[in-house]
Amino acid sequence: MRAIHRQVLFTSGQNGYHTYRIPALLRAAPGTLLAFCEARRNSPDDHGKIDLVMRRSDDDGVTWSDIRLVYGEDGATTIGNPVPILDAQTGRVHLLFCRNNTEGIFHIASDDHGESWSTPRLVCDADRLSAGFGLPVVRYGTGPCHGLQLPPGCLVAPVWSKADASHSYLSGKFVGGVLYSLDRGHTWLVGARGADGSNESALALLPDGTILMNSRSMAQPAGYRVVGRTRDITGGTFASACDEQLLCPNCQGSICTDDAGTLWFCNPAVRNAEISYRGDLRHHLTLQGSTDGGLTWSSRVLLEAGPSGYSDVQPLSDHRLGVLFECGSTDYRERIDFLVVETQGAAL
Repeated sequence: MRAIHRQVLFTSGQNGYHTYRIPALLRAAPGTLLAFCEARRNSPDDHGKIDLVMRRSDDDGVTWSDIRLVYGEDGATTIGNPVPILDAQTGRVHLLFCRNNTEGIFHIASDDHGESWSTPRLVCDADRLSAGFGLPVVRYGTGPCHGLQLPPGCLVAPVWSKADASHSYLSGKFVGGVLYSLDRGHTWLVGARGADGSNESALALLPDGTILMNSRSMAQPAGYRVVGRTRDITGGTFASACDEQLLCPNCQGSICTDDAGTLWFCNPAVRNAEISYRGDLRHHLTLQGSTDGGLTWSSRVLLEAGPSGYSDVQPLSDHRLGVLFECGSTDYRERIDFLVVETQGAAL
């Protein structure tokens, strides 16, 4: 297993934006990749004037289009937390995102792989999340990372919720979970919830039909990922447990299943033993592989030893993975890179 191609896609200060963060990657068709992220106008902060932008590749990530605006609003409105989902039966790309993390989850769609997008529609809010997850949700977000399509067509997006309006990671109760759509993205329902303390989550469909949710945790024991499993995303609770094989510095991580059924997980593989934000612990971005649905992890490769943070990972053709991730020389928020990893011959 080795990295075979890497390039910078988004750089801080580019196109009039202070910082680019929160990557999401989608394989929209054979050879076609869509790379999304937040474009933060005035600072690296999670709030303020933030737009959603993208770049597109039609050759599996060798070359990319210029940066394009997907959606933004006037003033200091925060548009963020992108979750792209492909409907493989129609070719339509669905994109969920949040407005100010308190003013609704919105849906847009593209039938031309990101060349144009529909008008945003409000599809979920705090009241519906509160009723579905059983806590008084005030602040919430989608993903951030790609979502899933389950057979025969159900669309699924990871979400997180918080019973507190503050930006602090140290107050309020967190719960992760999913939204799902049974009608091609027209309506979205609140589905299964994760463990108490689960936060930003990523989803994967295992070969046996199990849906796996891998989550950043805001509960003790700190410093590990929380992994949940279910066969019914329409309700109930993911059967969840702390996975001490997967270290976490209290940061988002990403996951996918490739065409061979191998599960891949990517994050900064560093433990933060406190429930706190530690940007200095976001480094050593690592890709790990599992052939038993995440019960054990038998393959591991370091992608970036230096500062590195949020990521998304997608299977490509010919035993390769595409990884979109935050990184930099002194700070993980300096840029977003795209990396192709060859997985053939990995010790799995």
